[in-house]
Amino acid sequence: MRDGTHDKEFVTMRKQNVVVLYNMEEQGIQRLNCQCITGSMNYKLESDPLAAPVNVRTNRYTCIGRNLKGIPRDMNVWNVNDYYAGIIMELKSFSMPNTMMMDCIKTWEQIDQILLDDEDLGKQLQHHSPLRKELEEAKVSEITNQRERTEKVCQLVAERVKWNEKYALWPRRTNETLKDGKGSNADINMLLIQSFRDAGLDAVPIVLRSRDKGLLPYHFPSLRKLTTYIVAVNTGSSYIYLDSSMGGKIDLLPASLLVERGRMMISAKNSRWINLRNTVKRN
Repeated sequence: MRDGTHDKEFVTMRKQNVVVLYNMEEQGIQRLNCQCITGSMNYKLESDPLAAPVNVRTNRYTCIGRNLKGIPRDMNVWNVNDYYAGIIMELKSFSMPNTMMMDCIKTWEQIDQILLDDEDLGKQLQHHSPLRKELEEAKVSEITNQRERTEKVCQLVAERVKWNEKYALWPRRTNETLKDGKGSNADINMLLIQSFRDAGLDAVPIVLRSRDKGLLPYHFPSLRKLTTYIVAVNTGSSYIYLDSSMGGKIDLLPASLLVERGRMMISAKNSRWINLRNTVKRN
């Protein structure tokens, strides 16, 4: 069990090289009673109308909830759907006779790689900041205390660019953001990461799904489930977390971004889950 969910992989039919796999997550604070009954079914490929039907073994799952309590109204609950008792299943992969296994959904590691290879997000992380000259003139990289150096970079960026009160995942080019003097949190966060790196700090994005949209599921990876990202600065002994929507303040995030599941984008192989609710103060 992880964070209130059960993780399972179901084989629903397997015979004569036919394999269909489903991922499942059990959600909610109340549990359902799930039972499996084995059986069989006939299937026939529409692409081969002359072929005879094939009989395959199946696993039939029945999940029943008894005496479930209603969920009361609570102003502190961001998304009530996270607390409903239920089962979420999604086709993971399948194979037909004489064919290779085909994946229907990606892993979070594959999503990490897609984001890091993306021209708007991952590739921009490698660019220099348009504020590089100003950082050098202010001798920001010579500040030995990394927390103070982080605050100095945030102050410089906050003086030049203001948040337009919009959250986003995909940033514009940072020179466009700087020229406009305003942008979404994604626009300014990218400018921050570039500026941090030019100042000699190790900064990475943490992609996430805002709390009002619901929990980010472990077993249904999708770019569509991500809504924005924040910034993490590695000081060696700990991380400093920040978002440009807070106007240059560090270790302080808006409540909507204090999520239990975020992906720290260190690299495609080293990205990891992080619980921001246990590490950051709320606004």
